[in-house]
Amino acid sequence: MIRYTPSSEISLSLFKTPFETALNPDNRWVLMESIVPWDDLAKVFYKSLSSNMGRGTIDLRVVLGALLVKHIEGLSDEDTITYIQENIYAQFFVGLSSFQAKPIFAPSLFVEIRHRLGFEGSQALNDEVIKHAKSLGVIKHRASKSTATPAVPTTQAKPEVLNKGTVAVDATVSPLHIAYPTDAGLLNHAREH
Repeated sequence: MIRYTPSSEISLSLFKTPFETALNPDNRWVLMESIVPWDDLAKVFYKSLSSNMGRGTIDLRVVLGALLVKHIEGLSDEDTITYIQENIYAQFFVGLSSFQAKPIFAPSLFVEIRHRLGFEGSQALNDEVIKHAKSLGVIKHRASKSTATPAVPTTQAKPEVLNKGTVAVDATVSPLHIAYPTDAGLLNHAREH
C-alpha cells in the first residue's frame, strides 16, 4: 500500500506551528516546496513499489522531501533526519502538516530506498529534477566552446576530448580509525592497560 500526499494538498497557510507566527513565505524551503515537481518524482517511485503488497509505506512525499534535503544540504543519513527534526521549514518542505519533535523515520530507511530504487531509479529522479530545473530556467545548458581561430598560431593541435559516458560516485564512504582484533596495536594497547 502506497501513501502519497499530492502537492495540491500542501499549503503554507495550513501548516500548524507551535509558535504564534506563521512561517516566512520567503524562506528557501518554502519557496522550493512550490517549485519541486513532486508528482513527477512520485511516479518514479511508483515504478519500484507494489500498490497491493506489503505493509503501508511512509508518505512518499516525506521520503522524497527527505532525499532532496539530504542531497541539497550534503548530509549523512542520520544528520538528515536530525536536520529535519530540528528545522520547522524543512518539515514543511517534506510535507508534514505541522511541526513534530520526533524523527520522521529511521535513518536506515535511506539504505532501503537506495536499494529499492537502484541505479536506474536514482538516475530517473535526477533526470526529472534536472528537466524541471531547465524548464524553469534555473539551470541552462552550457554552450559548446567556440571554434574560433586563436589569435596566436600554435605549433601543435590538441586533440578534442569527447565525453565517454558518466561516472557514478558514492561519497558515503569516509575513512575511520577502526582497530581490528587482529591488529598488533590493539593487542599492545590491551597489554599496556
